[in-house]
Amino acid sequence: MTVHDVVVVGAGLAGLTAAYDLTARGADVLVLEARGRVGGRVRGVPLGRGLVADGGAAYLGERHTAVRELLDRFGLATVSADEEGESVFSLPDRSRSPFRIPPYDAAALGSLFEALHELAGAVDPQRPHAAGRELHELTAGQWIRRRVEDPGALAFAPLYLGQLIAADPDDLSALCLGFYLRSGGGLRFLNAFRSGAQEFRVAGGAQRIAESLAGALDRPPVLDSPVMRVEATATGVSAVTEHGVHRASVAVVALPPPLAAGVCATATATAGAVRGRVVKTHLLFDRPVWREHGLSGWSLNDRGPLMYTVDSSNADGPGVLTGLVTGQRAGEFAVLPAPRQESAVRRQLAAVFPELPPPVAIVVTDWVTSRYSSGCYATLWGPGRWGGPPRPAEPASRVVRCGSETSAEFYGFMEGAVRSGHRAAEQVWTVLAQSLQEDRR
Repeated sequence: MTVHDVVVVGAGLAGLTAAYDLTARGADVLVLEARGRVGGRVRGVPLGRGLVADGGAAYLGERHTAVRELLDRFGLATVSADEEGESVFSLPDRSRSPFRIPPYDAAALGSLFEALHELAGAVDPQRPHAAGRELHELTAGQWIRRRVEDPGALAFAPLYLGQLIAADPDDLSALCLGFYLRSGGGLRFLNAFRSGAQEFRVAGGAQRIAESLAGALDRPPVLDSPVMRVEATATGVSAVTEHGVHRASVAVVALPPPLAAGVCATATATAGAVRGRVVKTHLLFDRPVWREHGLSGWSLNDRGPLMYTVDSSNADGPGVLTGLVTGQRAGEFAVLPAPRQESAVRRQLAAVFPELPPPVAIVVTDWVTSRYSSGCYATLWGPGRWGGPPRPAEPASRVVRCGSETSAEFYGFMEGAVRSGHRAAEQVWTVLAQSLQEDRR
């Protein structure tokens, strides 16, 4: 039986980055992936007419240096995600605004944003356990309600946060929300299209990063190969699948925390884990016709099903509106039959954008029921529980974790995944070097 240097479990951005780095150093790497594609929570969705939309992770900004380095390395371009035109709010009455600020009292909204800035500032991403007891025990919703009184601001809070974390404020702890905001670069950076975390998209879709990494490996990832468990001994590891056992010196487990805990005894326990829930819907038009009406394509809706829409069109060609359903509403929408989903989307579109013709096509990407995602955008944590970024593996550990949820920097983002993959590769290389030295003795 072939014994590899490294077996990587999971072909998302984290696992592929680790595999790419180790392959570049000369290691024999085998990548196992449960899905029939690479990319994990990065996924290209064909819309027809040669268009591929981002069904999963999509955006990046200037601070996302590790992702941008990969784009440069593989010659991948970015396109601006900045929008021009008015926003549409349906809260519940329809209104248009040149800004992305809803028609609530400005001072009240300011109190909400100040509270969220306070929360983010109270959590050190490198030492989240050091945060005060209140942050551990309260839900994010409870914490906000203790500091914000205005009904309009409180109504806006779950809509605003839903687009950032794909969860309802009462789903997760105040600690988790503060960590997420601080880890991601702060509220202002996270929410901005211009000079923020949503400034760019990858031309042709973010899945091109994963495809480029996979294509640069000596051995293509083995798809449709779920790993049931990873077993470690003092001298090596075994990755057990339905099709056989793969042996290696070291394993990289690049899975979301609940899935990692299911296959790996050394993974952090996940009691209290909360699944981020999102359904992404792409609406295809002959052209970005909303621009002809002075609209940006961005909208916010308190009735749903699509709580937010954003223009995902290229500079020329067909128009694409991306709509998101998050949190509890995503769970409700995901279980509807496809005809009812499409009917609900069309009704809402006609109400929010009466200027627009019906879309040519509607494509739904459901992350709520996705078997191998266990939460999207990321796994979150409820009150009294914390399973965030684990401590780095011991220097001689045969099993190394990586993935966006193992990163204290840009948790839940492509950037966090790539950075974690680089760190995992460094840890694994140390173990391989030690093993080689022992073999020579």
